[in-house]
Amino acid sequence: MSCWCQGNKRLASIEKMREIARKAAKMEQSVFVLIEKPDGTYYFVKDGEDYAGTFIEYVYP
Repeated sequence: MSCWCQGNKRLASIEKMREIARKAAKMEQSVFVLIEKPDGTYYFVKDGEDYAGTFIEYVYP
Protein backbone atom coordinates (compact mmCIF):
# COMPACT_ATOMS: atom_id res chain seq x y z
CA MET A 1 0.00 0.00 0.00
CA SER A 2 1.17 3.48 -0.68
CA CYS A 3 0.84 6.37 1.70
CA TRP A 4 0.33 10.01 0.75
CA CYS A 5 2.17 11.10 3.89
CA GLN A 6 5.24 12.32 1.99
CA GLY A 7 3.13 14.13 -0.60
CA ASN A 8 1.00 15.72 2.10
CA LYS A 9 4.09 16.88 4.02
CA ARG A 10 5.55 18.40 0.86
CA LEU A 11 2.34 20.27 0.04
CA ALA A 12 2.00 21.46 3.63
CA SER A 13 5.59 22.71 3.58
CA ILE A 14 5.06 24.62 0.33
CA GLU A 15 1.82 26.13 1.61
CA LYS A 16 3.47 27.17 4.88
CA MET A 17 6.29 28.99 3.06
CA ARG A 18 3.83 30.51 0.58
CA GLU A 19 1.84 32.02 3.46
CA ILE A 20 4.97 33.48 5.08
CA ALA A 21 6.10 34.88 1.71
CA ARG A 22 2.65 36.49 1.22
CA LYS A 23 2.94 38.23 4.58
CA ALA A 24 6.48 39.43 3.81
CA ALA A 25 5.39 40.66 0.36
CA LYS A 26 2.50 42.57 1.90
CA MET A 27 4.70 44.12 4.59
CA GLU A 28 7.43 45.19 2.16
CA GLN A 29 5.15 45.93 -0.81
CA SER A 30 7.35 43.95 -3.18
CA VAL A 31 7.26 40.68 -5.11
CA PHE A 32 8.93 37.58 -3.68
CA VAL A 33 10.02 34.37 -5.40
CA LEU A 34 9.29 30.99 -3.79
CA ILE A 35 12.22 28.58 -4.33
CA GLU A 36 12.92 24.89 -3.68
CA LYS A 37 16.49 24.24 -2.57
CA PRO A 38 18.38 21.18 -3.89
CA ASP A 39 17.99 19.54 -0.44
CA GLY A 40 14.18 19.65 -0.74
CA THR A 41 13.44 22.57 1.58
CA TYR A 42 11.70 25.78 0.55
CA TYR A 43 12.52 29.46 0.97
CA PHE A 44 11.78 32.81 -0.62
CA VAL A 45 13.76 35.84 -1.78
CA LYS A 46 12.85 39.27 -3.11
CA ASP A 47 12.40 39.39 -6.85
CA GLY A 48 15.66 40.49 -8.45
CA GLU A 49 17.96 38.85 -5.91
CA ASP A 50 20.11 35.89 -6.92
CA TYR A 51 19.03 32.44 -5.77
CA ALA A 52 20.02 28.82 -6.24
CA GLY A 53 17.32 26.21 -6.61
CA THR A 54 14.15 25.50 -8.52
CA PHE A 55 11.64 28.28 -9.12
CA ILE A 56 8.18 27.50 -7.70
CA GLU A 57 6.15 30.72 -8.07
CA TYR A 58 5.98 34.48 -7.68
CA VAL A 59 4.25 35.80 -4.57
CA TYR A 60 2.60 39.22 -4.93
CA PRO A 61 1.50 41.62 -2.16
